[in-house]
Amino acid sequence: MTAKLTFEDNFNSFSYWNGQSGTWDTGYPWTEANGGTNTANGEQQWYVNANYAQTASLGTYTAQNGIMNIKAAPTPVALQSHVNGYAYTSGMITSFHSFSQTYGYFEMKAKLPAGQGLWPAFWLLPTDLSWPPEIDIMEVIGSAPNQLETSVHYDAGGHQMNNKSTTVQGMTTGFHTYGVDWQKDKITWYFDGAKIHEAATPAGMNKPMYMLANLAVGGEWPGSPNASTTFPASLEIDYIRAYTDAGGTSPSPPLGSWGPAVERSPFTLPASAKAKKQVIGTYDWDKLSGTRTHDKIVGKEGGDRMSGGSGDDTYYVDHRSDRAIEKAKMGIDTVRTDLSSFRLATHVENLVLTGKGDQRAYGNSASNKIYSNGVGDNILSGGAGNDHLHAGGQADVLIGGGGIDQFIFASAPKRAGHVKDFQPGVDLLDFRGLFKGAPVTNPVSEGRLFFFDNGAGDTVVSFKTVSGAVVKITTLDNVAPSALHENVDYFYV
Repeated sequence: MTAKLTFEDNFNSFSYWNGQSGTWDTGYPWTEANGGTNTANGEQQWYVNANYAQTASLGTYTAQNGIMNIKAAPTPVALQSHVNGYAYTSGMITSFHSFSQTYGYFEMKAKLPAGQGLWPAFWLLPTDLSWPPEIDIMEVIGSAPNQLETSVHYDAGGHQMNNKSTTVQGMTTGFHTYGVDWQKDKITWYFDGAKIHEAATPAGMNKPMYMLANLAVGGEWPGSPNASTTFPASLEIDYIRAYTDAGGTSPSPPLGSWGPAVERSPFTLPASAKAKKQVIGTYDWDKLSGTRTHDKIVGKEGGDRMSGGSGDDTYYVDHRSDRAIEKAKMGIDTVRTDLSSFRLATHVENLVLTGKGDQRAYGNSASNKIYSNGVGDNILSGGAGNDHLHAGGQADVLIGGGGIDQFIFASAPKRAGHVKDFQPGVDLLDFRGLFKGAPVTNPVSEGRLFFFDNGAGDTVVSFKTVSGAVVKITTLDNVAPSALHENVDYFYV
């Protein structure tokens, strides 16, 4: 069974609820203007409200380089009156105003803080403010950093709890995924995509719930911080996602590190149309202008200033001072260049390397198609858009950048390169060209496509040709083979 992505925040910025809009509340629904806490647990921190100007200088909530940082620290003396006298400040984010759902899969990828008295958590509460129920997807206390606590709270003639403590390593030294699959019949907890606990769904746990992630300090369970506790301490969140399926019954378990398989398809990007007119320069420094149709613009020698018209224009760039100038919504434009390094200008979509050796190609903020020259060790680097990067026959290095990027391998290379930043569940590997003319049902099970762990945390991708030779295609840096799934991360038809 597949699933539908219903919520995703990759924290490229922090969108907080300002009373009218925004993704994340920074406190419980009943929080006061200056913030709040949870007195029932004996917590010693005050959850800062991001809208409260007097505590904004604390920097409790920051998003940088795609990581959400929730910081806990001792309260400065000058600010204690603004946090009801609490000794520590920290943060909480909740989706109370922006998102809730009944049943589904919920996941957070995060690095947890280490230290006595620290208590990070990721959990669900009902939007009608009743309690119980409650699902604790992840709780860890600083004095037991290798014990992952998972639980469900419910009412059965009084408060009841089903919980499990699982020993895992590395939660405070690296990023891991914490997920729960809540369905009508059962609740299943996952760590890094592996099932760690299962319980029957309690009666009455059938109403919408919202997500919370917080970093508590102190309390009856974790105890107080002491001299060994390092401050500031941070809960670092890479992403939070939620999925749902149509049936509300138990789907297949999560695949890889991002939740249930969400089948996807390769996407297309437009190419420039064939030129109808040519604009040819001289051997001097020329200023060339295109027409209203599709143009081939060739500056020849010298540093030429070339500007297209309203059609699809193809620029031939052979001098480092050449400039291809385009305006927005003026066709699909392409640069062909043999320069050792080239970066696409704004409003130019596609880039083709034509040199006879090593070249470097850099995209822009739009969605780009970038092609290797096929004979050198090229570096192809996309930008912020959804890019196509076409590998060639040598050891190309592919860097997608932001957005959803499709890494295309049309044929087996003589020497394999690397994909530096492949993101499972986000980016795509396009192997359709490898199997063109040689249909397969499932190349992995048929022994035609291989994903190997190289022992250094990377995945080596290899391909068996029709003749039986096994050829290395590329290496996916910092990606485990278990994170890759058919029709989700890679495609062959």
